[in-house]
Amino acid sequence: MGVSLPFISYGGSILFFYSAILGLTLNVYRRKDIVEPTIGTEVKV
Repeated sequence: MGVSLPFISYGGSILFFYSAILGLTLNVYRRKDIVEPTIGTEVKV
């Protein structure tokens, strides 16, 4: 037993999992700067 450290594991599965979570987090963080705010503007159909 011991304390699991992030990005450190005997197997490769946890490394893959942490990499996927990190990628998703960075994607969401970067996308919020790209998307223009639509508050106060009308959407034309």
